Amino acid sequence: MIVLEWDWISEDSKMGKLIFFTACLFFSYKTSASAVDYDCSVKDFTTFSGDDDDLFVKKNLKKRYVLSLRESEIIVTSISNCSTPSTNVLKIYGINNTFGEVKAMDEFGKHIILGKDSGNAVYSKVNSMFANSWQLSCKKTVG
Repeated sequence: MIVLEWDWISEDSKMGKLIFFTACLFFSYKTSASAVDYDCSVKDFTTFSGDDDDLFVKKNLKKRYVLSLRESEIIVTSISNCSTPSTNVLKIYGINNTFGEVKAMDEFGKHIILGKDSGNAVYSKVNSMFANSWQLSCKKTVG
């Protein structure tokens, strides 16, 4: 049987409390500082589907996106008055530090390239029947 002793954090141990508090503060700061969020509006929308549906294009031009840049993924949330909000998690597969770009994708044909400093991004959904692409203008909201 293993017995762990917590004497270093007892009521009488000021040093133990200080170490414990510092560790909690450090880990909570590291967790909150690891994500950078962007609020994005759509600058342009392009679709290749064989249908030139003006209403579909207009609805997509009114969408907003929230991008959350994490250590190994970008979470993309679409916000629209015309359709149900959706959230997609894309895994980062490339970082270009020269241009400040992060590239991410998922297995369902969604891709994003985000300029971390410029705030420019291109988000696309591609499959065998259509290709949709949103050119985004983003502003950092955290970090």
